Amino acid sequence: MGVRRKKRKKTLRRPKNKHTSRKCEVAMSNASHNGTVSVTLIKSLIGKTQQQKACIKALGLRKIGHTKQYDYNNVCLAGMIDKVSFMLDVMEVEEI
Repeated sequence: MGVRRKKRKKTLRRPKNKHTSRKCEVAMSNASHNGTVSVTLIKSLIGKTQQQKACIKALGLRKIGHTKQYDYNNVCLAGMIDKVSFMLDVMEVEEI
């Protein structure tokens, strides 16, 4: 007869790196108060936490290579981009 082991509760995995991406900070700081920011998904959502998947979904990104443009005047938007900056390519869009 084997020894019964106690089952562990499943918990959300935390990302290994907690530092923010420098490219995100640079793009956001360069964008003027009413500037436009282009956000592109460059990494897959496979193996990511539920919180990260929710941020990507809230940003409206679906597939790798999908790009959206946002007016950079929302603090919530900057927070979501900062949370998943390692999966995104953030660039300032120059208006003509």
